[in-house]
Amino acid sequence: MKKLSVITLSVLAFFLFAVQGLNAQTIDEAGTAFNNALQLKDTDASGAITAFKECISICEKLGDEGNELKSKAIGIIPGLYLKLAKDAYTAKNNDEAIKFGEQTIEASKTYNSPETEEKAKDFLAQLYYGKGNELLKAKDVDNALVQLDKALAIDAKMNKAVFSKMLVDHETDDSAQMKELYDLMVTNGPADDKYIEKGKGVMAKQHFNAGVKSLQAKNAAKAVESINESLKFGDGDANAYYYLTLANNMLKKWDDALASGAKALELEQKDQVKVIFELAKAYEGKGDKAKACENYKKVTTGPNAAAAKYQIEQVLKCK
Repeated sequence: MKKLSVITLSVLAFFLFAVQGLNAQTIDEAGTAFNNALQLKDTDASGAITAFKECISICEKLGDEGNELKSKAIGIIPGLYLKLAKDAYTAKNNDEAIKFGEQTIEASKTYNSPETEEKAKDFLAQLYYGKGNELLKAKDVDNALVQLDKALAIDAKMNKAVFSKMLVDHETDDSAQMKELYDLMVTNGPADDKYIEKGKGVMAKQHFNAGVKSLQAKNAAKAVESINESLKFGDGDANAYYYLTLANNMLKKWDDALASGAKALELEQKDQVKVIFELAKAYEGKGDKAKACENYKKVTTGPNAAAAKYQIEQVLKCK
């Protein structure tokens, strides 16, 4: 093998020295980018992210030599995205907050930060819920449901989002879907969750309204079924028992009418006369003339006064 000339060796030595100098310069560049990012992270999270990514890019070219600095930069980036999301939320810019929240999840996966990813998901679920409710108030139901479903895809036990969906179904009279959502809230728990309590109220109202509609359509049997269903979700008010009495009288279920009428009378604070009139009808149907007359005589005001007088004088001939 021929010996390398002195000139060749000199050239090679110069080249190796230059490469070493380049590596040293690149390490300095990585450190500079890292330090710049640290200075920016509290005041300019977006700029800090860019600087940290620049640092990572340089470190990757260095191989093992840059791993430590690269690891430090990687550990900081996901949290900066989350900071951007929270800052946007504080500034009341929910759309920006959602965008950065979604970027936080992507960055957490890219840079292997499961803890930050979970924090971002929790935060993002709340943002989706808030956006969904904003859209509901604006009557943009379809897009509202998209946002609420996004929240529930992250946290299936978010009962307040389930309750918001219940309100949509209440507006469209979708009782079956409402029941599914209510059952989901109960399954999620806890038993004293305020949204479960609110859900009970909505379910009661839904079935009561269905009962009133059935009564108006002269379908007394369906009315009784619906109103009794409403009572399963709460104690019921005077109106519920009053309409139940009307329906029972239409069905000639006199004893049931007397029972529901007594409860309506107990709860009614303003217009007891209308309830007393229905009780009188139930007693009359049952064949208890004395009780019927006693109650008809109490109906001296209101829209039923003339009908009560007729029953007293012409039909029952009360003394």
